Amino acid sequence: MANKVWKLNGRRGIAYVEGKEKAERVMALCGNTVEAKLPDAAMAEYRDKKGRAFAWQIPFDLSRWDTISEALGMREHSSV
Repeated sequence: MANKVWKLNGRRGIAYVEGKEKAERVMALCGNTVEAKLPDAAMAEYRDKKGRAFAWQIPFDLSRWDTISEALGMREHSSV
């Protein structure tokens, strides 16, 4: 599965992010402080059969939709 973003409700969105570096970058763009670390700042963490984390769901404010979408390489942006 590739990186994805979707609307959770009228105020929040969720980013599904594969790869720790990209997830940490998205967390920073979401306004999380340096102290917010994976997996604590993530809503969910996905692990492979060996127990290694490979993807995270990161909540964000919809006002950051275009920034997060662009960081994940999404070509199409949706107005919110």
